[in-house]
Order: sequence, then structure tokens, then C-alpha cells
Amino acid sequence: MESLTKLHLHSCDLHTLPESLSQLTHLHTLVVSHNKLGTLPEVISKMESLTELHLQFCDLHTLPDSLSQLTHLHTLYVSHNKLGTLPEVISKMKSLTELHLQFCNLHTLPDSLSQPTHLHTLVVSHNKLGTLPEVISKMESLTKLYLDSCDLHTLPDSLSQLTHLHTLDVSHNKLGTLPEVIPKMKSLTELHLQGCDLHALPDSLSQLTHLHTLDVSWNKLGTLPEVIPKMESLTELHLQFCDLHTLPDSLPQLTHLHTLVVSVNKLGTLPEVIPKMESLAELHLYGCDLHTLPDSLSQLTHLHTLVVSGNKLETLPEVIPKMESLTELHLCGCHLHTLPDSLSQLAHLHTLDVSANKLETLPEVIPKMESLAELNLHDW
Repeated sequence: MESLTKLHLHSCDLHTLPESLSQLTHLHTLVVSHNKLGTLPEVISKMESLTELHLQFCDLHTLPDSLSQLTHLHTLYVSHNKLGTLPEVISKMKSLTELHLQFCNLHTLPDSLSQPTHLHTLVVSHNKLGTLPEVISKMESLTKLYLDSCDLHTLPDSLSQLTHLHTLDVSHNKLGTLPEVIPKMKSLTELHLQGCDLHALPDSLSQLTHLHTLDVSWNKLGTLPEVIPKMESLTELHLQFCDLHTLPDSLPQLTHLHTLVVSVNKLGTLPEVIPKMESLAELHLYGCDLHTLPDSLSQLTHLHTLVVSGNKLETLPEVIPKMESLTELHLCGCHLHTLPDSLSQLAHLHTLDVSANKLETLPEVIPKMESLAELNLHDW
């Protein structure tokens, strides 16, 4: 099988690998995740054609220097191993562009990590760093940085030196307030701040004029921060679990917003502003204590995905069959007893979820919905 280019040996109860594997001279991707290797098999360092190597959950405590012989390796996954410290060999792997180190029991990162000068993606999530390692600010080639659940309380100003960084994830850290450096990171297009114990966002965040994705879910905001409607480049906004009761009239200023997630907030009624957000393509209203939906929602003529699961609707809101652009409709756990024939007007609907409702029989309308490709009736 010398022509093999990809080999997946995930969860095969392996303890080692045979030397003969080095005969696969065209192999560029090797996945040996979820095996009880304990130490890295010697043959791997001899597989010089490898460009991608997956070693997650292999009970590894270190990596040998011989791994630097893989001079074409650009992607390395060593997540979920008890490394404790970063193996010295990683800094010598000059071709690396993507490095995954989450759940490796790391407390810091060595200065030598800046040596792989082509590294653009670094994932060190779920390590007890406490403070941001100084070396990260020196890794000028980074475009994606994942620091979620790293026991961080702030971020240093030096992080603004990462002028090519477009994705930053600092979710589930006890920040309390937004670190002052974040608004200075002008290249950011994607920012994840879930569960950071935030109560507000500063006006300076509007300086991120290229930001298109903002996730501030799982923060006790109470009200929508005034800065958000000023962030005119936003296309995706996540606000679930933010203790919101309404949304301000200024939100339609986000004229490019296509995805709005406000699930699990105590809205009670649909905020009047939502039907005015004409650019919306996806609207997530899961668990918002809604009992109906207003007719004005039909104004969202570009909406293709509507999630209203987990609300006590009891009957299908009359507006839904009028939303002719819908392709995906989620009505899970809405206390529905039936579905009206008018639902067949959704001629483009391909996904319908009516699971966990109180439907006693299959609604007659469903066989009439000829465009359906996916139907979830579990526990109807």
C-alpha cells in the first residue's frame, strides 16, 4: 500500500507502530489519536513525507528530538497529553504552521516557541497559564490564537504587536472587564469572549473596524452594550445567556448582520427591533420565554434559518408559513399539538425539527412538504 497518502488509526488500541510503516513514502497525514502509545514510536520520526500528525490522547509525557527530522510537517496535534512542559523539539520544527496544545497541563510556554516563524495557528486552550506567556506577543506570524479556559485575568498590551492576528478566543477566563489591549488589535475579524464575567463593553471596542464575528455569550450583560450597534462591520453576533430582557432600537444600524443568536434570554416577547433587521439570514431564539411571534417577522425576507425551540408556543405562530425564504426551521420542545396545512407554503424548507412536542399523530401537512430533506420527529 505504498501509494497511501492518509492513514487513520484512531482508537485502535495500539501501543506502538512497526518500523515497516516508514515504507509509506507518500504518506502525508497520520492519525494515531486515542491509542495508549505512552512514548512516540521511533518510526514516526522516519516518516519524512508527513505534513500532518495527530497524537491526541496518546498518554504522552514528552516528544523526542528526532521529531525535528519531519522537515515538511506543518500541522501537529498533541492535545490531551500530560506534557507538563512544552517539549524542546517543537521549537526546532521550523516548518510548523499549526500547533494544537490544549489540555496538556502546561503552565507556561518557553521563549524558544517564537522560532517556528511560519506558525499562524496556536491553540493552548484549557491549560493553567495564569498569565499570558511573554513569548506569544513575539510570535508575529500568528493569525489565530486560542486561549480559552487558561485561567487568565487580563491580557498584556504587548499582544497588540500581533498585527496579523484576525482570530482571538479568550473565552471562559475571569477577565471581569475587557482588557485594554483588545481594542488596539486592529486586525481582528473574530473575537470570542464567552463566559468572561463581563458586565459591559467599552466604547473603544468600536475601533475594531474589521470585526465581523463577536461572541459575548454567557456574560451577565443585563442590557446590550451601547457600543455593539456602532460596530458596523459585524456580520455575526452571539448574545445567548446574557440576561437580556430586550434589544435596543439602535440594533438595525448593523446593516451587514446576517446571524443573530439571542437564545436563552428572558425576552418574553420578540423585541420590536428584530423585524427591522432586514439583512438577517439566521435568527436563533431558543429558550427566550416566547409564546408567539409577531406578523412583522415576515419582513425578514432573507431569513433562511429560524430557531424558536424551547419556547411555549403551543400553536404555530401564523407568521411562520409566511416566511417564504426559510430553508431551516427548528421547533423542538414548543408544546405543539399539531401543525397547520399552511406550513406547506414554505416551498424551500429542507430541514424541519418538531421533536419533543405533544404531537399525537403525524400532522397531515408533513407529507405535503415536498422540499423536506431532513425531518426530526424524535419524541414527538
